[in-house]
Amino acid sequence: MADTFQLIMKKGPTPGRVIELTQSEITVGREANNTLQIEDRVLSRAHARFDRTATGYTIQDLGSTNGTFVNGDLLSGPHALKNTDVISFGDAVEVEFRRIADKADANATFVIPAGKKSDATEVLPTRAALQAELAKATDPVAHAEFHREYFSRWFEELWNKKNYAITREMVAAEFTAHGAGGQDIKQGPDGVAGMVKIWHDAFPDGHMTMDDIITEGEMSTIRMTFRGTQTGEFYGVPASGKQVEVTSIGIDRVVNGKICEGWGELNMLGMMMQMGAIPAPTQGGQEFDIETNITPEHVGEAYAALASGDMNQISRYWAEDMVWQVPGHNELSGWYYSRDEFLAFMGKVGEASEHSFRMDMIAGKVLVTGDYSVDLTRNRGHRKGEAEKTLDIEVAHVLRWKDGKVVAGKGAIFGDGTDQYDQFWSRSPVVTPPTH
Repeated sequence: MADTFQLIMKKGPTPGRVIELTQSEITVGREANNTLQIEDRVLSRAHARFDRTATGYTIQDLGSTNGTFVNGDLLSGPHALKNTDVISFGDAVEVEFRRIADKADANATFVIPAGKKSDATEVLPTRAALQAELAKATDPVAHAEFHREYFSRWFEELWNKKNYAITREMVAAEFTAHGAGGQDIKQGPDGVAGMVKIWHDAFPDGHMTMDDIITEGEMSTIRMTFRGTQTGEFYGVPASGKQVEVTSIGIDRVVNGKICEGWGELNMLGMMMQMGAIPAPTQGGQEFDIETNITPEHVGEAYAALASGDMNQISRYWAEDMVWQVPGHNELSGWYYSRDEFLAFMGKVGEASEHSFRMDMIAGKVLVTGDYSVDLTRNRGHRKGEAEKTLDIEVAHVLRWKDGKVVAGKGAIFGDGTDQYDQFWSRSPVVTPPTH
């Protein structure tokens, strides 16, 4: 029987994923029309191509922005792949090419035949050997238990015992945060410790619990809850003496026993309401429970009304006393406390982009649960007078609804999109957001 070929993702969205190579031509890129779609913004829409040959596969770059590398060397043309070659698409996605001998004897190895030019005998792993290796490296029970114990210790020592020194042990020097509910976290262990100190100064009795953890490969997704009493200033909000309870979601990458990347989002809007920093929706002086039946189609109609500029349509979907938070650190960032303020903000967006700015909902990326909706949009445009200064990022929105209208909302940007967003809307690279 013929040898078979695989790619094993070592670094990227789904570490440990095994991809069988069976087609004669396999394209790789960010867009859905590729044979192998990898949804990472480091990849170009059409990034690279594998071609089947009589002896295996070759790979070549398709003019990508960030390049294709084999064993660290940038490709300039087709390259014949050898067993265990490491292929990098930019610097964020890495796969290993595997050639597997599929002999009748599943425990045999394949040796290059005599007479074939080779400086050394190349021993290829059998399918059985490769499967055993993968099973050992990705034992789901042991792997998940390690991550649970690892992050249990992390929350207990850092968040609950205020042991800031543990960041030097558990956080990589090159650690980078990609979005943290609007917080600006500096790189490395000291950046993480500094962020946690801000919470401890504002909530000295604060306590963090880890509610759930799901692990796959290097990545762990964690749902956590923070509870505490605000007796100190918190990001400009004076001490209120009020108790807060806020749930957040964190995604962390652990490599060689250290956290090297993190993505996070928390209900900062709800937290600000609990501290009294922004008003909670009220009715007759009493807080009300929002009950509504919102669908993804309804969310799309609300955005369409906003794009139309028709006030009659806008009024159907956007409440007069709505509040909205714009993320980032630029001249437009901050809180807007009414529909008029929100529409004035949208007017500034149009003026600054020569009305080229557009926000397109990504099909199938709308989640509705109760009185909340979450959607993903693609934001594009260019700056007024600076056609070469363009924006093309994905932004998530969390909307809260009452009687079919948006009463509160906020945006969230992840990864490199945060820097692109701030640089696009700022006259300078980083500014202090306006406050209300």
